[in-house]
Amino acid sequence: MADISMYDTMYTQNAQQYRELKMTVLAGKKALADFNANQLPALEAEAAASGDAMQAQVLKNFKSKLDRFAKRLDDLDRISVVTLQTAPQIKIIQNADQTIVDKIDTTISTTIPVWKSQMVIALGLSNQRKVLDLQNKADDVTNKLLARNAAALHKGAVDAEKANQRSVVEIDTLEKINAELIATLKETVQIQKEGEANREAAQVKMRQIESDLKNALLENAQQM
Repeated sequence: MADISMYDTMYTQNAQQYRELKMTVLAGKKALADFNANQLPALEAEAAASGDAMQAQVLKNFKSKLDRFAKRLDDLDRISVVTLQTAPQIKIIQNADQTIVDKIDTTISTTIPVWKSQMVIALGLSNQRKVLDLQNKADDVTNKLLARNAAALHKGAVDAEKANQRSVVEIDTLEKINAELIATLKETVQIQKEGEANREAAQVKMRQIESDLKNALLENAQQM
C-alpha cells in the first residue's frame, strides 16, 4: 500500500515532467525555426558581404550553437517519449500491487479466519483423541483390575474352602501312624520275647558256668 501511494506521486510527477518537456521542446523548436529563418540568413549574408574572417567565425559559432541546441531539443524530445512510456509502466506496477493488496485483504478477511477455525477444530480433535485414549486406558486398567481381582477372589475362596474342608488330621496320616504303631508294638513284643529267650538261655549258661567253676574248684582243692 505504501508502494501504491508512492506510485501515485511518481505518476503525477511523471505527467508534470512530460508536460514540461513537451512545452520546452515545442518552444525550443519554435525558437530554432526562428533562428534558422531570420538570424542565420542575416549572419550568412553579413559574412558573405564583408569577406571578414572574424565575421565568418561568428557565423560558424552561431551554427555550432544551433546544432547543439537542435541536439539538446532532440534529447529532450526523446526523454519526453520515455516519460510517456513510463506512465503506463507505473500504472501496470501499481495495478499489480493493488491486486496483491486485494489478495492480502482477502487472505486477512477470509483465509486467516478459516485457518483459525480449522486450527481450533484440529486442536479440539486432538484434545478429544487424548481424552478418548485416556478413557480407553482407564477402561483397560479397570477391566484388568476387575479380572485380576476376580481371579484372586476365586483362588482365595477356593483355597480358603479347601483349607476349611481339610481335616485337622488326615486319614492317611492316621493310617500311617496306626501302621507305625502296630509295627512298633509287634517289634517291641518280638524284642521282648527274644530278650526273654536270651535271658533264659543266659541263665542256663550261667548255671553251667557256675557248675563248671565249682567242679573245677573242688577238683583243685582235692588235688592239693
